[in-house]
Amino acid sequence: MPLLSLFGGLAILCGLLLLAYLFVNADPARLAQRLKWIGIGVAALALLALAVLTEGRAVFFLAPLIPLVPALRRMRTMFAGARGPASGSSSRVETAFVRMSLDHDTGRMTCCANAAPRMRRALVWSKPISTAPTPIGRRISPAREPARRRPPAAAPM
Repeated sequence: MPLLSLFGGLAILCGLLLLAYLFVNADPARLAQRLKWIGIGVAALALLALAVLTEGRAVFFLAPLIPLVPALRRMRTMFAGARGPASGSSSRVETAFVRMSLDHDTGRMTCCANAAPRMRRALVWSKPISTAPTPIGRRISPAREPARRRPPAAAPM
């Protein structure tokens, strides 16, 4: 009998190690899809077992859970927003003066001026543009500083 328990424990340990190996080396998208369907199946089996074991009196057990439905919906929308943007998406904006596009995956931004034919050229930024403000007291390098027009000189009187 103790030898049978030893082999049973060893078999369970090998099975758990195999499941851990498969979990670590699995494709995350396929794993998420499979876990979703496994969760749906387990929930369906639990409801079926509840209906069979309570002989139809499951309504009395499930009635206190009805007020939780709005909270579950809020949690669903909260977790749906946490997923982030879908891959392969891009944004395009076009006005009378400029046409711009942004690739959300790489941060590459392209811009083309539409207003003047001599200015019609494409500008490409390959690095994501930072919207962080410049720290106070730190000067922007002259190469990156925009050209400023001097005000016209006042006419002598």
